[in-house]
Amino acid sequence: MVNFPGALADDVLLKILLLSNDATAIYSDSDLTIRFANKGMLQIWGKGEDVIGKSFEEALPEMKGQPFTTLLKNTWKTGELYEAKDTPATLLVNGKLETFFFDFVYRPIKNAQGDVFCILHTATEVSDRINAWRAVAEREATEQKLKNELLKANLEYEAINEEYQTINEDLATLNEEYLSTNELLEAANNQLKVFHKDLEKTNQVLHHSNSILIADNLALSLSEKQALATLSDAPVAIGILSGRDLIIGSANRELLFLWGKSETVLGLPLTDAIPELRGQEFLQLLDDVYTSGVSFEGNGMKVSLMRKGKLEDCYFNFIYKPITADNGKTISIMIVANEVTEQIVARNIITETNERLNMALNAGKLGSYDLDLRTGKITSSAQSRSNFGLNINQDFDLEDFYASIVSSQRETVRKKIEDAIANNDIYEAEYQINSPNGALRWIHANGKVKYDDNGNATNLIGVTQDISDKKVHEQRRDDFLSIASHELKTPITALQGNIQLLDRLKQTLNSPNAERLITSSKKVIEKVTTLVDDLLNISRYTEGKLQLEKTKFKPWELLETCCTHIRADNYYELKLEGDREVEIIADEHRIDQVITNFVNNAVKYAPNSKEIVLKVQRFENDVRISVKDNGPGMPSEQLPYLFDRYWRADRSSRDYSGLGLGLFICAEIIRNHQGEIGASSTLGQGSEFWFTIPLIGVTN
Repeated sequence: MVNFPGALADDVLLKILLLSNDATAIYSDSDLTIRFANKGMLQIWGKGEDVIGKSFEEALPEMKGQPFTTLLKNTWKTGELYEAKDTPATLLVNGKLETFFFDFVYRPIKNAQGDVFCILHTATEVSDRINAWRAVAEREATEQKLKNELLKANLEYEAINEEYQTINEDLATLNEEYLSTNELLEAANNQLKVFHKDLEKTNQVLHHSNSILIADNLALSLSEKQALATLSDAPVAIGILSGRDLIIGSANRELLFLWGKSETVLGLPLTDAIPELRGQEFLQLLDDVYTSGVSFEGNGMKVSLMRKGKLEDCYFNFIYKPITADNGKTISIMIVANEVTEQIVARNIITETNERLNMALNAGKLGSYDLDLRTGKITSSAQSRSNFGLNINQDFDLEDFYASIVSSQRETVRKKIEDAIANNDIYEAEYQINSPNGALRWIHANGKVKYDDNGNATNLIGVTQDISDKKVHEQRRDDFLSIASHELKTPITALQGNIQLLDRLKQTLNSPNAERLITSSKKVIEKVTTLVDDLLNISRYTEGKLQLEKTKFKPWELLETCCTHIRADNYYELKLEGDREVEIIADEHRIDQVITNFVNNAVKYAPNSKEIVLKVQRFENDVRISVKDNGPGMPSEQLPYLFDRYWRADRSSRDYSGLGLGLFICAEIIRNHQGEIGASSTLGQGSEFWFTIPLIGVTN
């Protein structure tokens, strides 16, 4: 106890000290001389008892520039109490400036005359409370960020759904085009039948003309002009070209019409009468017939002719027949021709339409089918048969079709077909089938019913598409949303409970439960952060935005410093083996991420394997880094799927959490380094996960 001069008697001092519940100091004059400071106050200041008798600023020089000296002097001057909470103060403790937070009171003590003769300073450090609330604020910000990310993911999935809807609409449009094209093909087929009948008539005429030509060939030796006059009104185009210069000696009305010329061309060389033939093959063909004496027959050959002032592409069936003199020498050539332009154009339209249809079907992997409703026979394209897992020789009728559909959906499809027939409506269905190899497939089918003149349904014509991949993607999306919501709900629920308990304890944060709740909340936040990081990483890898910052380093040195969170527990031993000196060029942070994932999995799935071996091996072209545990191992059938996106082993314990992205992300990192990644495992003996990185100067 220090004896104060003047008015500060022992009984007064006792009264002053009794007012203090926490760290306490007393200032005895306007210079703020420290007359008393208990152990709690000296501990806060980070000072010893040598400060007693010094002024406030002399004892605590670090207070210069802070508001506390001014506040104390104002309290002495005004005699008014000053109280503050959650106030930061920078103090020199153990030789280091640090910032702490305090609740404090400057209480003026007055004598009987009302004059201030000392100031009682009491203080309580509340830094833990401030830090706890800051942690809560940070967690709330993290939760908000997570909600925003989930909202973004939801919008992306909505966009995917809209894309699928657009694809379905495109398929519906394509089906309508197919049905329309089929109608065009049917009309074109009918037109071809008419053309076929015309061709048969023409062949009959040509056959008849050939007989006439044989007779005329004999008659020409007696009277060529008399024979030509007989053919002038023939229904086929006939003409005579005389001599090597191919002078037009005769041309009936039909031939002149086909040429697009008048009788003024008679007597002219063919090249003068029809100059557009220059550069085309017909002049050479005629010359060959003249010199060889051998007939030439052309079918559907194209020739460009000037008709009505316009150059047109025309198609002809024709014969060039040489006419010889008694000595066997060719003296002229008879032309017999029939125009088949309409038939050829129609055939080309059908061919082009079929090609466009096949392109559309192939682009959409659509197979066409034609079901005869009277016989049950199904005629289908190769793609349609492939959709059902059939080869080209397998029979497939209506009953086979119904039998291939899974039993739970069979009657639904049968009713849709019956309704389409009854209502002259479009048939559309999605259903699962059992393919011949035993695999399940999803099929999307459309069709249109055809009726005869009596209104009886005759055929169902349409397309099928194997949509199994689409269904798999939809299932993966649903599985992902289910896993993500489950994995995020659990830590958020725990965090919410911790926050509620902290809220109840906020007035007594020195409670032993406070530290436990804060530690638990921190772990939950770390877990949520890991899940969000996985989601962000998988987005970057999917969009091809993974950036590698490669440097040269030794993998051994990385293994010595990685996984500090595992080493800190002193439960597991990370044992290093292999090449200490080999160097690689890679992104050290990403490689550390892969190794840490391997070690975390060893701890998670082999918790009783206290020794985990990290090994570096150098080979001819690459460096192999592996992590091996001595845990229970895993079945061999799981190994091919370990690095697939969203794949997780079937674990019953809730401790095996996660989104199934960790190893997939590791695989993407290693593939971006042109390396390889894999795993081996034996039940009861443990698992080994490994990856390779090319040696410096080696490119895979």
